Amino acid sequence: MLWYKIANKIVGKGFWALAFVALMVTDPAFIMNTRVDLGPFVLQNLLIALTIYCYQQSLEKISFYYFALSFVMMILGLANKINFLWFILSFLYVVVLYEHAFIVSICKRYYIRFSLVLAVFAGVLIAFMFFLIIPAALHFPIGGMSHVRLAQKILYVPRLYLDTFNGFNNYDIIFFKGLDTPSLVNVIELPCMFLWVFSMAYIRISKIHNTVYQYHIKPIQFFLMLFVIEFLFMLFTPHTRSPSHAMILWPLAHVLFILIIAAISQSFFKRRFLFLAKLAILIVVTSQCFADYQFDRAFKNDANSPNNLWTPAIYQLSNYVNAHINTFDNVMFADRGMSTPVFSLAKRNVDRIKMHEYWSLFTDSPDMRQCAGFVHPFFSKSDRENQQWLYKTYYQGKHNLIVMFANRGLTSNVKEGFLEFANIYHIRLSPIQTISDGDGNNIYMLFSATSSPVSTA
Repeated sequence: MLWYKIANKIVGKGFWALAFVALMVTDPAFIMNTRVDLGPFVLQNLLIALTIYCYQQSLEKISFYYFALSFVMMILGLANKINFLWFILSFLYVVVLYEHAFIVSICKRYYIRFSLVLAVFAGVLIAFMFFLIIPAALHFPIGGMSHVRLAQKILYVPRLYLDTFNGFNNYDIIFFKGLDTPSLVNVIELPCMFLWVFSMAYIRISKIHNTVYQYHIKPIQFFLMLFVIEFLFMLFTPHTRSPSHAMILWPLAHVLFILIIAAISQSFFKRRFLFLAKLAILIVVTSQCFADYQFDRAFKNDANSPNNLWTPAIYQLSNYVNAHINTFDNVMFADRGMSTPVFSLAKRNVDRIKMHEYWSLFTDSPDMRQCAGFVHPFFSKSDRENQQWLYKTYYQGKHNLIVMFANRGLTSNVKEGFLEFANIYHIRLSPIQTISDGDGNNIYMLFSATSSPVSTA
């Protein structure tokens, strides 16, 4: 609804706003990233939409309240996800570039409040930079692209963008294979940006003055500049590697596509171009619906989910935990990728505080160990001291449910590390059951873990 309201402001009510919504709601990149919440994307997109909406409202109503609220949304976005900084810096630059007169008028009218909001925002931003963003950049080398040469990165990031927005990457992450027929969104929407550049050149050369077209120029430039700057941040940030990073650009391509074809169809070649514009929208929406159909068909077939991280067997695991959690002191997940969905799927009466995930103490991956020291600063001691703390806190004299992957886990040698830990501290592991997917593949192993009240290690 927020994006629909934003579209109403920039293209007007009626066909174009509805066409924009149709492009959004059928987009496989939007649907799949929302469904599995990679990133997390849902909150990120909500906060981007709220920032732009508050900015629009502050422009329309000359409202300091909405102006200040847009800064609050940006801070919340950064707290949710570090690469939201790309959007913040790009958005602030574009606002100052195209709405400097508005900024000056707000500053003059509400000088003290304006200065206070700006000071608080700058202070919070600097605090995030020094206490979160810079340390995270230094301590999170997982999948980092810092070793990749710029020439390789220039080839990688555009490919990442294209494969994310046509649905290919999300399908590959979930099903370990590419989407048979990706959507045509990139084929049709991206050339429209070049069409706009060509039309601008045509207008300047021909010295044509068209009031309707002039009305659309500013919002197109605003969103195009926002798109380009965010893309450049993706290109030059060493850790850009994932579809969840590329989704910071969603739905700017849809916005620009609608803005550009609306501007041209309302200004020149009205009948012919309007027909072509509607045909282009129909083709994109149809291709996106077909990509959605391929996702839906694959999700309904359990055999298409060989990835431990994306398996329907998680529902069986969740059902077991929901039914038996009260019989255990703790539920300990011995690898990553399990606790978050089980936590989310837990029923209201389930004591979620019993769920814990400390697999990072058992892996032999140096990158993961470095991350563990950042996420859990108290893990700065020796392995023996860290594991003693874990045993005394969660295992000594306790009856726990242990959940681990039945076959190869997602983290290097974490299962072996946990079994060694259990052996050292004389934790007795009794098999409870093995959970399989619909194709008979063993996914999870459940154990009952008990230990004596006194440590023998």
